[in-house]
Amino acid sequence: MIKIDWFDKAVIDEKSAIDYYWEQMENKALPDTIEWYNDYNGVLFSINRKDLFTKSRDELFEDAGIRIYLEMTKLWYYKKERKEYISDFKKMYKENNEFKGVCDSIFKYLSSGGCINDYIDDILNKFRDYCDTAMDNIYIYELNNNTNNRKNKIDTIYTLLSSDLRTKLMMSLNVGCCPYCNRLFVTSLRRREDRCQSTADLDHFYNKDIFPLFALSLFNFVPSCHVCNSNIKSVNWADAVYPFKEEFGENGKFVVDTTKMNNDDYLNFLVGTNTGYDLQLKIEVSGDETIQKKITNSKNLFALDKIYENHTDYAKEVLAKKHYFYNEDYRKSISDTLGIDCSDDVINLILFGNRMDENDKNRPLSKLTHDLLFDK
Repeated sequence: MIKIDWFDKAVIDEKSAIDYYWEQMENKALPDTIEWYNDYNGVLFSINRKDLFTKSRDELFEDAGIRIYLEMTKLWYYKKERKEYISDFKKMYKENNEFKGVCDSIFKYLSSGGCINDYIDDILNKFRDYCDTAMDNIYIYELNNNTNNRKNKIDTIYTLLSSDLRTKLMMSLNVGCCPYCNRLFVTSLRRREDRCQSTADLDHFYNKDIFPLFALSLFNFVPSCHVCNSNIKSVNWADAVYPFKEEFGENGKFVVDTTKMNNDDYLNFLVGTNTGYDLQLKIEVSGDETIQKKITNSKNLFALDKIYENHTDYAKEVLAKKHYFYNEDYRKSISDTLGIDCSDDVINLILFGNRMDENDKNRPLSKLTHDLLFDK
């Protein structure tokens, strides 16, 4: 919902957060070069472990092998939605030589020819098998040989990231409110000199059960509230708004219909009297097809429409204050009372408890407050 700064601007113990993270992970018993998807003539794709762990998403996704891994895995995840994604598969096979090479290698393994449609399930399942085998190879020194279950292996991989390091990473971003829902505080503290604790979770934007290659990638760590990460999103995944790069902004706005409201409704909102007026709060989506789809996916993935139904009372309060007090006379009276020329930030803090920055990463409901106040 709101955009936050990535780790390139963060600091841990007076060091760059990226450098600090790599220092902690560099000496793990893992190969320096990570290889995945082997065909019979050798390794098709590989990447330096430092790059995989520390590069930004944009930088990492410039790598051809990473792009193939991402798209093939997405196609595998969505394969039940045949109608929508079959066209994506055929388009990539026709236009992307690297992707075609991967498919052709698997075609060869399956000893199949003919139409792509006949073998898409086999291709995707075989690619999944290759990725699972590669995961064993990537983390071979750390995995328990008796751990055969795929989820257990991924969970074992994630234990390489200590809880203290997770908390330090979250603290370094100085995010005080969940970027997915913009509702709940996410705070961290140092209880002892040698231990940090947090009320936040470190979410894998690309679910580590689906995209295990990114289980320890810094670009994939998003600080979030426990409700969004565990209670609602859980093991699901969608191509949603990526908080380090994207936001709802003007393309995903909270709106209410006030055309049928009268002065009495606003007054009753303010004093808390129930008038029976049914205020409908929703997120209106606009923009090009790509951003609309991402915002819609975020709404569904985190159940935002349903969750924000619990904030209609707050919305009523904002609307009432806007109706009665958000005018030049009232603003002047506040300045006269305080004896200073109050800035817009000060006025907004007094009236609404927000500075009206829709991307305020430390104040809950900043996006909702901003959209209702400036809705035309």
